[in-house]
Formats: sequence, structure tokens, C-alpha cells
Amino acid sequence: AGESLEFGKGLSDADEPDLWQRDLTGAIGLWIEVGQPDEKRILRACGRADRVVVYAYSHSASLWWKPIAARLE
Repeated sequence: AGESLEFGKGLSDADEPDLWQRDLTGAIGLWIEVGQPDEKRILRACGRADRVVVYAYSHSASLWWKPIAARLE
């Protein structure tokens, strides 16, 4: 939680996360994805934000994460 945490366009726009926190200059400090986003989307977020967090909500999250974990951690 934070005063500067706001909703992004999420799935409707690949350039915005589900939630994010930007500073007064517009720099992205925190990028939050919910679900099981595509690996390319996570890599793009890592290039744009200081910190990227993914909240996977499914029982199959470990199956999704296992093949991409080495490239993203």
C-alpha cells in the first residue's frame, strides 16, 4: 500500500502493469503483475522498473514459473 500506488491498464496495454508506483519524475519504482504474465512482459517490466513483483494466484503457478524461473530470477 502507498499513496502513489495506482492501477495501470494491465492486459489492455502491454506497456503498463496491473499496478505500479511512479515517482514525481514518472520513473517506475514498482511494477506489479497479477496472474501468470508472459515471460516477455516480465522482461520488459524489468527493463523499465526498479522492482518487479508477480502475484500468481493459481494452483498451477509453480508449473508456469518452473520453465522460466532461471531466465527471470
